[in-house]
Amino acid sequence: MKNIFSIAIVAAAASMLSACYGDDSTANYKTVNPITIVDQGADALSIYPLDTLRIKPISYKEGRSDADLTFSWTLHNQNIVPTVLGEEMTLKAKMNFQPMGAPYRLVYRVTDPASGLFVEKIYSVTVMSPFGTGLIVCDSRDGQTSDVSLCMHRNFLTGSVADTVMRNLFSAFNGRNIDGADHVMVVAGSDKRGTIYGVYEISRQIGVSPWYWWADVPVRQQENLFVKPGVYTDGEPQVRYRGIFINDEAPAFQGWCNEKFGGVNSRMYEHMFELILRQKGNFLWPAMWGNMFFYDDPRNGELANDMGIVIGTTHHEPMGRAHEEWKVSGSGDWNERTCILPPLLTMS
Repeated sequence: MKNIFSIAIVAAAASMLSACYGDDSTANYKTVNPITIVDQGADALSIYPLDTLRIKPISYKEGRSDADLTFSWTLHNQNIVPTVLGEEMTLKAKMNFQPMGAPYRLVYRVTDPASGLFVEKIYSVTVMSPFGTGLIVCDSRDGQTSDVSLCMHRNFLTGSVADTVMRNLFSAFNGRNIDGADHVMVVAGSDKRGTIYGVYEISRQIGVSPWYWWADVPVRQQENLFVKPGVYTDGEPQVRYRGIFINDEAPAFQGWCNEKFGGVNSRMYEHMFELILRQKGNFLWPAMWGNMFFYDDPRNGELANDMGIVIGTTHHEPMGRAHEEWKVSGSGDWNERTCILPPLLTMS
């Protein structure tokens, strides 16, 4: 029985081998010509919003005419839905897209519908911001809708000192005006922090004290609020860094933070940063008795950056490092008399 089974296996294998070598198929195998994209230009491109993006590659496939191929230009970014910019061999498209932290990815695809084969070429497109420091103006032409313009005090694109006015920015990006806005209050700053100051100044004039949270200052109730038409500005600050030093915080302040927030962490610093900004400050020396601002809570530094607060360090904490960090990543005593220092450099 075993011999019969073995013979059957050998016969089956021989049959398969003979089938492979004895293929008398009439199938016509042909080499498929590749699709070729030739572009002498750069793969990394930069453009300003509302400008026209032009790319002129040459695409072909031997034996096929241009009309036999299909083309697509699709723009990708994690913050947008993939958008088709064109369906021709070359691209000419208006960039109605805003600057992002990372370049856009532009995918150029050439397809041969007859075979289903396609080839792609990737371009990196950086959309740059043309906007500089200036005055934002909201105006109405018909009394029912409004638009926004930017008056910059110098031309940031060419370096010219001449005034530059970029008109109707809202409608250019959104395809429509601002509805029902014949009277609009615009709060604008020369940077992120300046705009925050403007918002908090309005809050103060409405009746909210900078100390409403820390000192329980009551908010003044108002039945009506009015704004006189005009342009209001506080001008530039005279002192560059203005802020708070959390000094001698242990045990009182630190104990309070532990009880209310679970530590001297970002939950507390959010209130501290708001207090600084409401008083038009921008600077903080954080708590340092047994605390490490950047080490204890990674969110501390991120929050400071988000809210526009500059973080410094106090007297004996150089290079932006808390002295408590020595206990974590240092070696030896925190003592200049016993710590081994590198030889001093001398200059002749």
